[in-house]
Amino acid sequence: MAGEYLIDGGSHIDAALSNLAIKGFSGAATNIADQVLPIVPVSKQSDIYYKLDKDNWLKIYNTLRAPLAPAPLADWQVSSEKYYADNYALGTMHAKETLANADMAIRTRENSNAFVVEALARDRENRVATLLTTSGNLGYTYGLVSSHATAGAVSFTNVNSSDPVAAVTSGQAYIQAHTGLVANTLVFDWDTYQLVKLNARIRNSLQYTDPRLVPDGLLANLFKVDRILVGQGIKNVAREGATASLTNIWTSGAILAHIEPARSVQTTTLGLQFRWRPEGFPADMVVQRYDHHERSRMAEIINAQYFSDEKLVAPDLGVLFLNG
Repeated sequence: MAGEYLIDGGSHIDAALSNLAIKGFSGAATNIADQVLPIVPVSKQSDIYYKLDKDNWLKIYNTLRAPLAPAPLADWQVSSEKYYADNYALGTMHAKETLANADMAIRTRENSNAFVVEALARDRENRVATLLTTSGNLGYTYGLVSSHATAGAVSFTNVNSSDPVAAVTSGQAYIQAHTGLVANTLVFDWDTYQLVKLNARIRNSLQYTDPRLVPDGLLANLFKVDRILVGQGIKNVAREGATASLTNIWTSGAILAHIEPARSVQTTTLGLQFRWRPEGFPADMVVQRYDHHERSRMAEIINAQYFSDEKLVAPDLGVLFLNG
């Protein structure tokens, strides 16, 4: 609020700086959804995709052939599942008077553009995080009463007694036993990631390394994965008009998974984003600016939208660790 103060015997009237505005928070730059679930372009809004039957493919067949006998025959099988790329959209509206009189620092159109695009990206991050951290969605969920892990091994947040490497090793064993593959990606929420670097067993394995300076590469080697992803996005879960209540988008714990880019007709990965681009869309996400259809309202709308369906296509390629 503007105010009047005496300065050196004179008077100064406070006014908003026309060349400065503060954005003291992160937008969507730290989102990891597109790295966890690779994007695959699709030509139709809805369709089916094929899945090779694992159980039938991995059988050991009798391949012994007697002289003059025909070669033994075996069949491989395929199933199908559906996707539907829903339309996700968000817009914001400003009066023409507001646009004409706003200070340069507000950057009304630019920030409105960023607002709707980042809100859509945050919503997608939240959907993917919920999909991956809901118990029962992945091949196996390790909790405090897991029969697959020793007591104390699952809760990564106990820096003195937990054993994150043992827990991840158990997860690797599950994925290998059910798919023949090994996980290459480990996903943490921000808080768990910080505590893992302070874990007593981790620090003992990385002696003489300042935990504040432990690079992802060292931790990745320790966990025997190719990369570590950290979900550090936050969201406001308060109802409209209530005091803000900020919380992490990614649930406390970790996800171990085998993830590959969707580069070919056949892919081996935990999940995918089926992204449909309608005819006339120059990109997957389109931002439009137009006048309100009621001309008397003298208003401008900025709208962003895209079409997507996020699905777990091979759940056994992932396990979830939930901190107790």
